[in-house]
Amino acid sequence: MAQSMGFRKTAGPKKHQAVALRVQSDRSIFLNCRIEGYEETLYVLTHPQFYRGCDIMGTFDFIFGDTAAVFQTCEVIVRKPMDNKQNTITAQSRVDKHETTGIVLQKCKISADDTLKPVKKKIEGYLG
Repeated sequence: MAQSMGFRKTAGPKKHQAVALRVQSDRSIFLNCRIEGYEETLYVLTHPQFYRGCDIMGTFDFIFGDTAAVFQTCEVIVRKPMDNKQNTITAQSRVDKHETTGIVLQKCKISADDTLKPVKKKIEGYLG
């Protein structure tokens, strides 16, 4: 269990794929945590996980993995991607159609980071 902690990838968007937090422990719980990164910020690798009241920031596939993960009352913050890139919030990595895995966003808020708000050109964004 982690409570009121911060996890940050400091390499910046040009370093591409690098996770701020990789979780694979069974029945992990994160309460009021802040997870900051760009591409592939939070790797929900395996085993059931629960996140409540967390802020999660990123650009591309920034919540990804193959587990049953529930995000409740979290704020999902989309950052400005690199040029000619899009934003994709989630990426489920299920390999077997019989698995009981998935990413659930319950009563979460999806918003734009301050760096994304003044951008004049169209940047496409997808939930997953």
